[in-house]
Amino acid sequence: AASRFVFVSPDGADSPGRGSRATPYRTLAHAIEQASADQVLMLRRGTFLAAGVKLYDNRAKQLLAYPDEVVTLDMASSGDLTARFTGLPMGRVEGFDIVNVRQYGIVSDPSIAGLVIRHVRFVNGVEGPNISENPAFIHGWGGDTTPYRHKLLIQENDFGRYVGAGYATTLFNAGYSLIEDNQVRLGAGVNGGFHDKDHPIHNTYRRNYLEFTDADRNSSSGI
Repeated sequence: AASRFVFVSPDGADSPGRGSRATPYRTLAHAIEQASADQVLMLRRGTFLAAGVKLYDNRAKQLLAYPDEVVTLDMASSGDLTARFTGLPMGRVEGFDIVNVRQYGIVSDPSIAGLVIRHVRFVNGVEGPNISENPAFIHGWGGDTTPYRHKLLIQENDFGRYVGAGYATTLFNAGYSLIEDNQVRLGAGVNGGFHDKDHPIHNTYRRNYLEFTDADRNSSSGI
């Protein structure tokens, strides 16, 4: 039903009574605050600031790019997009270009009910001030022995250039996750591809393409 979708466009307006396809909101942060957990944010062509945006159980936590339109989430080298929830519906980030990542792009903290990251092109990233603190385009916090903090579907994404000791993913305490059909070309100076960190359980990696030149390859390259 149309009421399940909330539309956002760079030429919209953050005013009361908006959110339809004809009268969209303008900013991602404002649209999330207006939408309920069972609604889906549909972002139209253009660039949206996503640094510091948080997806919680009581607000919209499914972000989709409008079909056949190029939609960019800009991390502005200043923050990440955090997914933090325990109940259904599971979160979703699908169809975007993500640019200007610093340290982390999408952070799961936690996503116990599930988080889908599909058809995302991670364009560029750089290690931040916390050197060797598991920098990655997708990061999942952990540290205890809880095995189900992150139930992830990471599928058909493209991981581009990351400057510094970064990874495609660094996942602590991830369980029953599926990482498949992704492309990883992080470039020179990185630590590796997918990193299953402390306390993983029943995670499946399949049909991922990882490319490292002889000059870029090191003992951590790959999985």
